[in-house]
Amino acid sequence: MLKKKHLFDCAVARYIQAIVIMVAYVSLGVLAVAIMESWSFETALYYVALTVTTVGSDDLSPELTGTKVFLIIYGLVGIAIAATATALIALGMRDEENTCLDKIFKGVDLQVGRGFRKLLMSVFCLILVILVGMVPLVVMTAYN
Repeated sequence: MLKKKHLFDCAVARYIQAIVIMVAYVSLGVLAVAIMESWSFETALYYVALTVTTVGSDDLSPELTGTKVFLIIYGLVGIAIAATATALIALGMRDEENTCLDKIFKGVDLQVGRGFRKLLMSVFCLILVILVGMVPLVVMTAYN
């Protein structure tokens, strides 16, 4: 007899995939910018965090044309990668058989319906992405 695979395991795998994708992408950017501009790790991380989160700042800018071209491409590709990572998180959160979320939202579903649950999950994902994007900026600002 085959065991039924829990969809919660799939949700956790999606969270891990999203984290690995973002960490790898940010690491690649930090390494490339640090090497091209001869910046310290902290400075490169700060600039890449500004680029990835599309915040931007005028307190730091690359000098070399090659770095500027790389960062334009990096930023455009980063939007797609961040969207993919966000979609993986959203898919994991919206699994219908995700036991944790079913327990949390069981009362909400009974009172206001499943449509509200989907709206609530979308808003939660948006807030999560904004907060995760703010963390590197707050840490780097406190560090400097």
